[in-house]
Amino acid sequence: MKLKKKVLFVTAKWPYITSSTDGGDSTTKEIIRSLKRDYVLDMLCFRNDIDEHAEIEGVKHLYFYFDDFAQFKNYQLHSEDKFLIRIAQSKIAKREIKKVYQNYDFIVVQHAMFILDMEEEKNLLDKIVLYPMFTGSSYLKSGDKVPDIYIDCEKNVLRLVRLIVSPSNVEKNMLLHDYGVDEEKIIVAPRSVDFTYQVRKAKQKTRIRLLYIASVRTQKNHLDAMKLIKIIISKGVDAELHCVGAIQDNVIFLECIDFLRENDLVDHVVFHGNKSHEQIEEIMQNCDINISVSKWETFGRGVYEGMAFGLPTVVIDKLKCVTQAENIGIYPIVVSSIAEMGDAIIELFFNIEKYEEESKKGEILSSLLSVTKLDRFIRKQYYEVFGTWDATK
Repeated sequence: MKLKKKVLFVTAKWPYITSSTDGGDSTTKEIIRSLKRDYVLDMLCFRNDIDEHAEIEGVKHLYFYFDDFAQFKNYQLHSEDKFLIRIAQSKIAKREIKKVYQNYDFIVVQHAMFILDMEEEKNLLDKIVLYPMFTGSSYLKSGDKVPDIYIDCEKNVLRLVRLIVSPSNVEKNMLLHDYGVDEEKIIVAPRSVDFTYQVRKAKQKTRIRLLYIASVRTQKNHLDAMKLIKIIISKGVDAELHCVGAIQDNVIFLECIDFLRENDLVDHVVFHGNKSHEQIEEIMQNCDINISVSKWETFGRGVYEGMAFGLPTVVIDKLKCVTQAENIGIYPIVVSSIAEMGDAIIELFFNIEKYEEESKKGEILSSLLSVTKLDRFIRKQYYEVFGTWDATK
């Protein structure tokens, strides 16, 4: 009798809305969706804010290690501490995974932090499919202080895993050049974007409504988004900004609030916090232009979500994963500074032809990054590497 192969999914994220939801949680949902039909799927979740009796459709057994591996409290540490905490946590992760790994045909791990202490576990690493999420190199580009020991730990293990699933060629090149990973071990698979394209028509309005989908933390650079609003208004054009995403760093959030108060802009910015998919769509409906001022991304989910919905989008040129995404081939408007972004937004808003031209990019993009298409692609990759059926049974 044929039996489906067994897979363990290791994560500190959660596929449903929580107080900390971000792009990583959306990726968790994608991973579960891509595995649940073809394999017997169990999940080991390292976090302390989920009901122990919770269930996830498609997951047979759900195990918890109740600790704050998602580091909700540590996003605010503007130091090396959070990375040293991860190294300590990786020892716990190794212990817990080693207890059960022999029961599984392969193990999907969401984030490199779980395997930092596994250099000597060659047999275990050979079973691992890794979604790196954010490596030390990416954190450095995002403005974080990353201790050398953290990057050394990554270098010792990333090249030893069975397979790495990366969302962009930019991250792939980083894995090749910074970590010495064998190119044959890397699959580039963009994340899916589950927003339905809607034709956007330029409307004669007096206030530009901007959207920024991003959790509040160092990487996302929200203070520049506040400065952008000031720049636009200083040019005699009214504007408002809608920020959607978890407030993961209260220090940065308060810096933004102070800036808004000092510049009499409180009525021009709304921090919505976490919202469901349906709520985000509702906010999108009431916005005109999507932006990103992020310092670094490995995919740029918020950029593509806005574009796929039909919102013309303007980004800073630091987002190489978007501006150099030849495998996707659909690009937003790219600028080199927030001053230039302000000018581009004003021109876009008042130029009906250009606005509608940029909006139409979303129709192609929503097809390229559709859930169905990318789910089919990643399932095919799993099948080619691991197969589906356990031939020994």
